[in-house]
Amino acid sequence: MRFRRIFSLLTALWLQFAPLLTRLEPVAASVAQPIVMLLRWLASATVVSGAFHAVSAATGITTANPVSGTTGVPFAYRIAVNSREYGNGKAYTAKNIPPGLKLSLNGNFTGTPTASGTFNLSITAWQDSNASGFNATLPLVFTFIGKPPTIVTPPQNLTVNVGTKAEFTVAATGEAPLTYRWIKEDIELATITTNLTFASATAANAGRYRVRVTSPGGITLSDFAT
Repeated sequence: MRFRRIFSLLTALWLQFAPLLTRLEPVAASVAQPIVMLLRWLASATVVSGAFHAVSAATGITTANPVSGTTGVPFAYRIAVNSREYGNGKAYTAKNIPPGLKLSLNGNFTGTPTASGTFNLSITAWQDSNASGFNATLPLVFTFIGKPPTIVTPPQNLTVNVGTKAEFTVAATGEAPLTYRWIKEDIELATITTNLTFASATAANAGRYRVRVTSPGGITLSDFAT
């Protein structure tokens, strides 16, 4: 008898609260939905964290993260982050963009890199085209290799009289800073400027000279001048 009473009481309670529980369920789901959607966006974006793709402006070749380029050479790169919940990101922003490049909201890096080295970027993909709404932040690495300096005007041969001034000059371009070292035959001299000057030349100064120009991108040697 006690069991039947307890069962009857429980049944009555269930019948009283069941309609309320039925009404509460959709409300609870709607409240939790933004959180669930955010987690889905982050989770699906994390899955593709290594799936960035690059398009070279010169060749159209697709490359993967990390991305390589050369300083002084026009560069183009497109990012795309996909979410199962939202599809492709509608806007992109980034931190630590390399000098000489810019990023458009639609995910296109363009420009000409001016500094060599490795740059660790932080890319944020946004749900909405005005860079708002849910978002996911992913890493991306750019590595730019500097080009060796270019000697625009090499040293020229000189013929001077003993006791008169003699001067070799060089002009070079490349990634700063540029440093210079003059060399006679195979012996390095103290001069580290763009000019090698003999205020009063002697017979001992005769010989072959060249200059080594160094930048973060490499080293370039001029031809010999006599």
